[in-house]
Amino acid sequence: MKRITGRQRILAIFCGGVLFGTLLANLVPKLYLPTAAELLGELATLLEGPTSAYSGYFRYLLGIRLIPILVIWICLLTPYGGEGLCVAALWYGICCGAVISGAVLLYGIAGVLLFLTAVFPQYVFYVLIFMQLIAKHELRKNRRHGQPWSFSEEVGFLLVITVLFLAGVLLETYLNPLMLRLGFLMV
Repeated sequence: MKRITGRQRILAIFCGGVLFGTLLANLVPKLYLPTAAELLGELATLLEGPTSAYSGYFRYLLGIRLIPILVIWICLLTPYGGEGLCVAALWYGICCGAVISGAVLLYGIAGVLLFLTAVFPQYVFYVLIFMQLIAKHELRKNRRHGQPWSFSEEVGFLLVITVLFLAGVLLETYLNPLMLRLGFLMV
């Protein structure tokens, strides 16, 4: 019998979260649709073009995206790193399923295109960060007797995460609103 790896378990939990989020958004649309409409209204100001709102949006994204990454990283420093990664995968799966379902409920099948436009290209970097966190957890788990990482390994890991994070936030701040504007024009 083949052993299930940590990555496969986390992927299965994410997919279960997507299914649960989809069911939740379809069974209880009153929970999700007003929030989605409010979010779309806030995005409208960003979609009008480059303004001073971009600098505020950049700071907002720094805070909102950095907190989950820091929480997961702190969990990795404890014996509960795997559980923290699983909870994060479940949460992101639920959110992803709810957003896709909400977009389809609001815009029909074009909502899937809008969802893909909304998450590309910045989520490529966010997924890479999550994959790095999973790899770090697996490496730590496979180390002999819980041997700690050296200072240079920790700094190198944080440097890679920081570069990926800043690239994702920059793309989400400046490129993604332009892509969303095009997506909304096509719908």
